[in-house]
Amino acid sequence: LSMNPVKNRIIPNLNHAFVNQIASDFHGKVKITLNGGITNLDQLSSLQSDETKKISSHMAGRWCLRRPLDLVAIEQTLDKKVMTDPRKCIDSYIDYAMANQSKFPLSDLCLPLFLVVEQLRDDYEQEEEGDLLSWEDMENLYEDIQDGLKHMGGAKVKTSNSINFKRLASSFKPLVGTKVVNKWKRNRSEL
Repeated sequence: LSMNPVKNRIIPNLNHAFVNQIASDFHGKVKITLNGGITNLDQLSSLQSDETKKISSHMAGRWCLRRPLDLVAIEQTLDKKVMTDPRKCIDSYIDYAMANQSKFPLSDLCLPLFLVVEQLRDDYEQEEEGDLLSWEDMENLYEDIQDGLKHMGGAKVKTSNSINFKRLASSFKPLVGTKVVNKWKRNRSEL
């Protein structure tokens, strides 16, 4: 039996009720982690607050790849004392990426920023502000990422005074190549 990565993401279907039954049957004997199928913060909060379920923990990999800034909201949900600023997170990552350009391939350092830009692009096109980021927050992140890419890529990166996340996503092409960016887009669309 051989599976390609796309089929592996489709099969087998997730069955939360089955996992909940196993967790209930083995409660106190085995810790069960619900792995997958969580797509947003409301769903995670609902799963965690359901006291009839015996799930000990939850994993949400693809959601966090598709919407990496949601990790800030997850952290704040899990620890109410934490108030993480998404802009500080991105600025810290940009500093890290610039400091480590000689240690890692630029494509590896740019991918997390590209995923953030794509999330911001999705959110910015919505009719109303989200829970995590205001319009101003998104615009500030746009400027921060654009400046970071300019520092990493120099003259290769074209900047703009107007907010255009599609154009910002294209700014990665001179840094890592069109084929790499297109692969990132295809992979993200499969999530």
